[in-house]
Amino acid sequence: QFEESRGRTSSKTAFYQALQNSLGGED
Repeated sequence: QFEESRGRTSSKTAFYQALQNSLGGED
């Protein structure tokens, strides 16, 4: 899902990825 915006906002995506990992990285 975030892969789409990854190319547009890598910094924002990195934040979301870290957040998801913090929550457990379900998806």
